[in-house]
Amino acid sequence: MLVYLIFIVFFLVICRAPLFLFMVLFFSASIFSGILTNIPVDFFDVETNVNALVSCLVIFLLFVGFNSKPSVSLERAHEKYVNSSHITLLIVLACFAVLVNFFVFLNSFFHILTIGMAVGEFKNSGYGEDFVFNAVPPFVRSFSFVVSPLSYFCLAAHFYFLIISNRKMSALAFFGSLNIVLLPLIYFARGGLVVYVILYFSILIYVFKYLDSRAQKKIKHRVALGISPLIVIFFLISINRFEDYPFFRDGSLISNPVLYSIFDYLSQWMANGNSLLNSFDSTKIMYGSNFTYLPGKFLSPFGVDFPDVQELREHHFGGLANRFNGLPALLVYDFGYYFSFLFASLYMLIVRFFLARGRHILISLSWLSVLLPIPLFFFQGLFTVFGFFNLAVLYSVFISIFLRLRWSSSE
Repeated sequence: MLVYLIFIVFFLVICRAPLFLFMVLFFSASIFSGILTNIPVDFFDVETNVNALVSCLVIFLLFVGFNSKPSVSLERAHEKYVNSSHITLLIVLACFAVLVNFFVFLNSFFHILTIGMAVGEFKNSGYGEDFVFNAVPPFVRSFSFVVSPLSYFCLAAHFYFLIISNRKMSALAFFGSLNIVLLPLIYFARGGLVVYVILYFSILIYVFKYLDSRAQKKIKHRVALGISPLIVIFFLISINRFEDYPFFRDGSLISNPVLYSIFDYLSQWMANGNSLLNSFDSTKIMYGSNFTYLPGKFLSPFGVDFPDVQELREHHFGGLANRFNGLPALLVYDFGYYFSFLFASLYMLIVRFFLARGRHILISLSWLSVLLPIPLFFFQGLFTVFGFFNLAVLYSVFISIFLRLRWSSSE
């Protein structure tokens, strides 16, 4: 634990950008959550402290790319190109997906009310996936899967239109971004709520200096109004699922089961990740299994199959396969120690390239929306295993290229 605390101090000393500071404070909250829940970490064990050092170094490399203030131009002259039919179409498609996903969520909600099933059982026993598969027509599921990832771009567009004071488009883009919440909420998973709220605040911190004084005052009230219902839903799900939480640790400073589950949610990666790193050896390398979703989809028609990620985790992680093991441990199991540091270093360079050197704020924001989740949610795992996120990254590539070509041809 001492290693983590030393790194928190180091992070704070080198802070230059508000977004980096927010990430450091979030990391600090994770560490102190571990203290409150009495994470079982041996302060004096050499191997444990070495693994903690490895984890902090990996997280530092993934964070540090955001420690530079953006040097982007607002390019107000390009508003007429950004507010084009193409961009509007993407946002409207995402809004339709929100309506579809909300309808599916209502079906899930009324179904568990009808049969009297607990939220935890619906989510964790696989019943929810079976229900959605049988109750929702295939074309609706396909539409949701293909279109919903546009919500990450909608989140970027929401803030861009806030900056240029286009309130109608900003509100429409905000609505289109809600698929990030709704898709997991269909199965009553809290993850989408956590991701959305934290990601929203992170991007707001990034763009806040670009907002005029009037917009800065209004955004505070609107954020409170928009985010509050999501926080309420998060606590309602937590109460339903964890009011009889059975996993208390001896010596925990928190006795309320719901609050304990929330702090455990944020901190369990320390003990789990350390345990996995303690048992790692070269025979357990999973060769980038967390990054094979898209290659698997592209190559499967040609008879090329990749091992199932979940099966690999169950084989190597045992009882920790379905727990939060943290980003550092997952990277080490994917690539080994040396290549984990190489991956983190390359990621840092990519962040600097797309954010610090971006010419247009919308392109920078579209990249920010998909670059941030990987390090920001270091305590969960790798978002690259989710098809929803992989498509969002792919869409960011295509949209970025489209915008650059459109603006270049108009200059």
